[in-house]
Amino acid sequence: MAKSKRTASATSQNYSLNPAEKEPVHSLDEILRENRVLREKIDTLEHTIQSLQTQYRHSLDQCRELEQTYIKNREIYLLAIEATNLGIYDTYVKDEDLDLKENWLARLGYNPKLAGDTQPTWESLIHPDDYDRVISLFKKEEAGILKTLNMEYRLRAANGEWRWIIESSKVIEDSKSPEGKRIVGTHFDITKRKLAEEDEKKQRAFAEALVASTAIFNSTLDLNELLNLILINVGKVIPHDDADIWLVDKDKKAVHPFYRKGNEDHVSSIVYINYPIDEIEVFKEISTSRKPIYLPLIELDKAPVPTRNPIYQSCICAPIFFSSYLLGFLVIYSKHPEFYTPIQIEHLMAFTNQAATAIRNAQLYAQSQEAAALEERQRLAREMHDVISQTLFSAAIKAEALPLLLDIETPEVMKQHLIELHKLTRGALAEMRTMLMELRPNAIINTDLSNLLQQLVEGLAGRTTTEISLISEGFGLLPPEVQTVFFRITQEAVNNIIKHARARHMNIEFSNSKDMVTLQIKDDGCGFTVHKINSEQMGIKIMRERAESINAKLTIDSQPRKGTVIFLQWYNAQAK
Repeated sequence: MAKSKRTASATSQNYSLNPAEKEPVHSLDEILRENRVLREKIDTLEHTIQSLQTQYRHSLDQCRELEQTYIKNREIYLLAIEATNLGIYDTYVKDEDLDLKENWLARLGYNPKLAGDTQPTWESLIHPDDYDRVISLFKKEEAGILKTLNMEYRLRAANGEWRWIIESSKVIEDSKSPEGKRIVGTHFDITKRKLAEEDEKKQRAFAEALVASTAIFNSTLDLNELLNLILINVGKVIPHDDADIWLVDKDKKAVHPFYRKGNEDHVSSIVYINYPIDEIEVFKEISTSRKPIYLPLIELDKAPVPTRNPIYQSCICAPIFFSSYLLGFLVIYSKHPEFYTPIQIEHLMAFTNQAATAIRNAQLYAQSQEAAALEERQRLAREMHDVISQTLFSAAIKAEALPLLLDIETPEVMKQHLIELHKLTRGALAEMRTMLMELRPNAIINTDLSNLLQQLVEGLAGRTTTEISLISEGFGLLPPEVQTVFFRITQEAVNNIIKHARARHMNIEFSNSKDMVTLQIKDDGCGFTVHKINSEQMGIKIMRERAESINAKLTIDSQPRKGTVIFLQWYNAQAK
């Protein structure tokens, strides 16, 4: 009963909602049909909801994947920037200054967390030498004159070092932003590349200087001149304020200095004051170790080597070795402490190695010159003994015999004896003048060759029965090496004729024209077969070598019993 009342009451309430519109009473079938339709709609909605939930979950998973991808890509991006020294910036044209991205500030050593007012700006970090160029290009980009920009310049790092960077940027039109144009760009650190390029440039310059120095060293064999060139050219390889060369004596127990002041071209001669190596600590140590010694800070009033000014605060002492042979030491000084670097020490050693070869060649040349001078003195001594002394002895014998012949010989015979005596003494005098001339430096090259040949013939006339005639055309000094060769070949040839040819007549013809110099020596002696004679005999090999030294042509034509003709011809290529 109670239930019937809630229903009635409810029905009464439903119909009382709007008395003007009374809902029709439906049958049970209709109600069931409506319920089925509603259930279908509900099922459809539930299916739709399930589908939307599935899509939502799928979208959520995709978002999570995208988030993970973003995080991963961001890590890769940050790592790439970290690995490549890449900095980025993004600014609007109207901004008064360019703010650097935090990662690039950190690259330069600045704290990116500092307040904006204390943070350095891009313009404040530009190198003064690059500033005008960089700002000018950047303004052109801002004005739209340059759509893209690529430039290299330097920025100051927090530690004060200058870092080379290459900047690439582009102007972007941003219509969605009230600021308008944007400039997006990157900074890339190329300091290592620039330093490598600078090192390569320095190495190339050093190599060129070393090659040039080597060529200069090979230009002379005079030791004093060579040492001068070494001290002048070492400054082209390594900067310094002063330099010394200390040469070791033959016993390797003492050294003597050769030095110059500052970077002047004037160099003093070798100072022949011996300093014992054992008393100079750096030289003593280097002699044993064979390695250079670098003194980055010289103690006050304690110069590493004698005679040096105490104002120098650092130096390098480098040994000069030729193979295992110690020649000396090269010392360079600087007024600044810790001035030299390891690479400069290596450069100095390379330089001294080149200098060592040149020094040794000069020393060997000096020794050969001494040996040649000794040999020449010995030759002159032999000639004086073999020629002049014999001539004078013959003259003395004849002079002693003449008084004894006065009573037994006719005046005509005595006259002939006197002529012969005069010939002997005159020949000896001429020979003596020739030898004295050869003892004087440069006498042969400073005397006209025609006069030399005349003097030579006069000397020969006193000690040979061979009749000698001389025809000389043209005068004037020849190049020193040419003059020497012509005189020495003439000496060798006429001496051979007198000693071996048994000739009655000898003709010497000399011609000195503008473009050609010729010498012919002809005799009527016993002759010889040229191709059968040993070149070592009669000085033929020496004569050929002398001729080849000046690019002259030497021909020797001889036959048994028909005499010999020697012809020497030199063409003056510079005459034209």
